[in-house]
Amino acid sequence: MKNRIRELLLDICSVKSVSGTSGESEMGRRIHSILAKLSCFSGERSGNLKTIDCDGRPAVLAFIEASGGSSVTLGLTGHFDVVSASVYGELADTAFDPERLTADIAMRELPESVRKDLDEGWLFGRGTADMKCGLAVHMALMERWDREGAPCNVLFLAVPDEENLSLGMRKAVPEVARFLEERGLSVSAWVNGEPTVGAKGSSWPVHRGSIGKAMGFVLSVGVGSHVGEFFKGISAVQIAGQINSHLEGGPESADRLGDLIFPPAACLGLEALRDGYSVTLYDRVMARYNLLYCSRSPEELLKVLLSSAREGLARAIDLTSWSARKLGVSLSLPESQVMTLSELRRVAGEADPVGENVSGSPVDIAAAEVLSLLDKSGLEGPMAVVGFLPPLYPPTMEVDDEAEGRLDRALEAVFDLARERGYEPVKEPIFEGISDLSYLGRVVGNGDMSVLKENMAGWGDLYDVPFEAMKAVQAPVCNLGPFGKDVHKATERLEPRFAFSVLPDLVERLAVELARSRA
Repeated sequence: MKNRIRELLLDICSVKSVSGTSGESEMGRRIHSILAKLSCFSGERSGNLKTIDCDGRPAVLAFIEASGGSSVTLGLTGHFDVVSASVYGELADTAFDPERLTADIAMRELPESVRKDLDEGWLFGRGTADMKCGLAVHMALMERWDREGAPCNVLFLAVPDEENLSLGMRKAVPEVARFLEERGLSVSAWVNGEPTVGAKGSSWPVHRGSIGKAMGFVLSVGVGSHVGEFFKGISAVQIAGQINSHLEGGPESADRLGDLIFPPAACLGLEALRDGYSVTLYDRVMARYNLLYCSRSPEELLKVLLSSAREGLARAIDLTSWSARKLGVSLSLPESQVMTLSELRRVAGEADPVGENVSGSPVDIAAAEVLSLLDKSGLEGPMAVVGFLPPLYPPTMEVDDEAEGRLDRALEAVFDLARERGYEPVKEPIFEGISDLSYLGRVVGNGDMSVLKENMAGWGDLYDVPFEAMKAVQAPVCNLGPFGKDVHKATERLEPRFAFSVLPDLVERLAVELARSRA
């Protein structure tokens, strides 16, 4: 099987399926074409292989019935989009030909750690690790089960757009829910094939959950004035800077789970908003923050933003006032305020449509909606508005029930096999790389989701999460992936021995053990 997995990997890596490009559609068609050759999708069973429209890009759903009948359905999933290859420079096109790229970079000067992996046979190229190898393993197993019979029912789902806003999975979930309902099925466990990065020695991390992510925003609103009359206003840049110094990297912004401490808030965009050149103080700055969470609720995430906004706004006013006193100038500003997006909506009413006037992603359009609301409200600075922008990845992790117990017991057999092959499995509660498992596993730590919906710009018209459909597909999850390094970089690479010779046997053992658990 290892030769077939390598062949499949090279084939699907050759498709330049960069997020947001036509290559995603080509990739979906390629995967569908490969699976369509299997006998289990012919004749009366042709309906078990289908594509799902994801705003013009196809996801691929394939279902194989257990050879001896089974109430167990194992879900295998992964994304087939990749990030841009622009970081490869003159080798950007070669990045999609792993064998050629691996040979080419062997002739170049490389960091010692990269050279070591090259000498040990690692395979380089865009998508080799993240995450077309996982898909190649799943597809090769589907081919084997077509020939030899599957130990349990298998539902395969390959989606586009994970690297962007996970539109592929969000669009696919309702269709998967319908597919399962039509056949009277439920998924027993979902397995993702994201790469394991940062593993030491023979350790093989197996994650039983996936971290949540929210995109927080802080709109800082200053008081505009001519630069020659500096202390008749206050700069939104000053306000945003003080808020950022409190929020970004701040220990209060880091969520915790037992002894695990997750990364704190990180600023992913800071934009001073103005049309054209002007010699006045900036009066609006929009900042976007990556918030990783697992145990926190939306209310608690909002409190993190509110706390930093209040602290930063007060400090900006204090610093400007101090500077004015030092210069013998008086400073008189309106009373400051901090509010949530839902509070701004109550003042302003509905935002004016902005979609036709704003180009860019749903995130950009959602941010423009916040500005439209501010305009309608008539409110002036100094102030700050906090809330959320797309995307949202709900956290999912292991809970204490029989379904999770069955997966854990099946994983013990997988771990035993891994040890026989020379690897030491390490069970981890959370995959911290953000993944589509957020939409397939049990949503935990979510609290009152209405708080999030009410405070997310663009919710319902520009962006949403199919929470109701997710209830029909959710199941215990785990990530069983290959060893990879430097994903998204020009040195992205895959360790082939484990990926091609060991990983498929581990996934198959899981299928066998899950089938036995309900025999």
